[in-house]
Amino acid sequence: MNRLKKIPFFIFLLPVFFCLHGLLENFEVLSLPEVLLTGFYICLALALLFLVLWLITKNKQHAALGSFYAGVCYLFFGAIQDWLQNIAWLSFLNRYLVLLPFLFISLAALLYFLKRKPALYRKLFLYLNMLLIIYCLVDTALLLNRSFSSQKNSISSVSFDQEKVVSKPDVYYLLFDEYPGYKSLQSATGFKNDSLYSFLQHKGFTILPTFSNYNFTMFSMSSIFNMQYVEGNYNHDHDSATQQDFRNRFREIKNASVFSIYRSMGYRFENYSIFDIGDQTCIDPQRSFLPVHSRVLTTKMLHYRLRKHIGWWFRGTMLQDIFVNKEPIYYTDQINNDIINALNKSLLKKNGQPTFCYAHFMMPHAPYFRDSSGALISKNQRINLMDDQYFLPYLKYTNTVISSLVNKIVQHNPSAIVIVMSDHGFRDYKDHQRVNSPAFDNICALRLPGNDPLPGTTIRSTVNFFRYLFNKGYNQQIPYLKDSTTWIKY
Repeated sequence: MNRLKKIPFFIFLLPVFFCLHGLLENFEVLSLPEVLLTGFYICLALALLFLVLWLITKNKQHAALGSFYAGVCYLFFGAIQDWLQNIAWLSFLNRYLVLLPFLFISLAALLYFLKRKPALYRKLFLYLNMLLIIYCLVDTALLLNRSFSSQKNSISSVSFDQEKVVSKPDVYYLLFDEYPGYKSLQSATGFKNDSLYSFLQHKGFTILPTFSNYNFTMFSMSSIFNMQYVEGNYNHDHDSATQQDFRNRFREIKNASVFSIYRSMGYRFENYSIFDIGDQTCIDPQRSFLPVHSRVLTTKMLHYRLRKHIGWWFRGTMLQDIFVNKEPIYYTDQINNDIINALNKSLLKKNGQPTFCYAHFMMPHAPYFRDSSGALISKNQRINLMDDQYFLPYLKYTNTVISSLVNKIVQHNPSAIVIVMSDHGFRDYKDHQRVNSPAFDNICALRLPGNDPLPGTTIRSTVNFFRYLFNKGYNQQIPYLKDSTTWIKY
């Protein structure tokens, strides 16, 4: 007990608690090596801060308490912001011009106060050491409990009869994020996407008149790959999706029923997507626009929130490289190119077993990096990569990507099942309405060599897509779900 009054264990218990709590919040999303590496960097940063404050104050206890307070503000900055945002009478503090000076002033005031009250050191050391030890033990117990009681997939799987499967062709699932359907695109922009549809039909595709069930990618992909609607009722105005809901969607996609069925048929997987699939990680965790892997721990830190919310302040300044160019959203174009290259290499391989290849392109989803010819837009135009005026040229460029990939797949693997699809429609039309929203109007084209569409098939939503594919391509008799749409608020 006497050591707890003298030694600042809390400096290093803070990153332990931060990582444990992050691991608990993001169970099955984070791996232990990622957590340990993040914790190591935080410990190193806090140790350096402690040394700097010790050199300045000439007092170890003073420096320990100051670095602990600074560490709390830095690591939990996002949590502080979110908390202030939800309290009406404190929401004014949430502004960066108010919150950042307040935190700096409070740190200076704390250092000044502690310097005048050295008698508090032992009491504060004991309190903080005991508090962090208790927090760490509680989170450890909760993690162990969750590890023993967790279930990989809470969504029930459909019945699949493998004895009815006649052939097992390779499957190429090409997902183009936020690609709109024909009707909404023509209605909103006047652009008739006839050339793409004619091309796909000429290559043997059937255009399925589907619509998406959700307006958010994680919800759509979970329902598509599990052939079920996600749990929860999100149709009421007061019900908004939480961070936990999104974490659940990541878990459901990772352990989805569709992948389990294909594995049971002996398929191997190539994952070129923005999601983890089974034991295969996403295409580039460190550059993904989604908070995945170790970035789920860092998204609430001070530096990440600054880049995300006020990075544009520093455009054109010497700090641009720190706050603007390294923002993860600017890596999207490179990730798209990496997926294209990976697919092209995959087509040249000869595998001894059937393959399911999932490629998830962040196009024509914003940011819009390229014009219709595929050239990067000018430096001046890159100031606002989210401007709607660049959407249609980017969609036309996306059409060239689709055409090129389809041509190569059909050339190298003519018997393959090829799917060109979007998770939801375009969400940012000027006349956007919640009721009958074009955000649910998506594209869905299926190439199933040697098969005609199922007779009497009516318009079905994307939750039924793999039910349809299994019925037609693998001789199953899976019933369809009733179609519906749900607007997700976040």
